[in-house]
Amino acid sequence: MVRWRILVSAAVAVLTAAALYGFFRFTLTGKAIRACADNHFAARVIGLNVKHLYALTFGLGAVCVAVAGCVLTLLIDVTPSLGPYYTLLAFVIVIVGGLGSMIGALVGGVLIGVSEALAGVLITPSAKSMFSFGLLILVLLLRPQGLFGKKA
Repeated sequence: MVRWRILVSAAVAVLTAAALYGFFRFTLTGKAIRACADNHFAARVIGLNVKHLYALTFGLGAVCVAVAGCVLTLLIDVTPSLGPYYTLLAFVIVIVGGLGSMIGALVGGVLIGVSEALAGVLITPSAKSMFSFGLLILVLLLRPQGLFGKKA
């Protein structure tokens, strides 16, 4: 019974990430949002409505959080105290993957997930976070911009 929930959650997560990637990569609005993120001043100079694009980006972020929350309710019992844990975990995933890289975020998420699962099975479930932060420190020492990040 639980297996279908995991499959549905994984499918929704992958489809959402693919849709978001396609939106940012292939639509004019997505390219405008990326332009604002790359260079705010230049985006204003060429006539982009930066305030509107920021509002749209906030809305997209809210939709992504809503989808993540819906998927999370299929997998675990959600309580308000889970917020800080998953926020910190998302921060670690983005830093490991590299800021500004969607592929990096996906790879970082898989890496963190696999390391936590292996730590939970091989060592002890309470050591899961230790491995996530150990991986974060290792990536920051060896490649400070993240796995798929670009040097500034």
